[in-house]
Amino acid sequence: MDRHVIAASTGVAHSEQGVASGMATTTLNIGNAIGMAFLIFIANSGIDGQTGSSLLAAQASGVQTALYLAAAGLIVGGVAALFLPRKKTNQ
Repeated sequence: MDRHVIAASTGVAHSEQGVASGMATTTLNIGNAIGMAFLIFIANSGIDGQTGSSLLAAQASGVQTALYLAAAGLIVGGVAALFLPRKKTNQ
């Protein structure tokens, strides 16, 4: 089972596990689609009217910007995860 499903269904009543799993999976897939569309938009934002070598340079610059934004998102997400409340375990 994926970690996001486990996290989303923790503390949910047994009879509601399917709903929690479905909501987690749907939210993940919608987020992936929106994020990918945004990165593609950024990568292609400066190519209007470009041809030849200037088109290649604009595409390379756009892809570089999109990759930097994706990396920044990963870093911000990782830092945010460090500050999430943790469940205490009895060991």
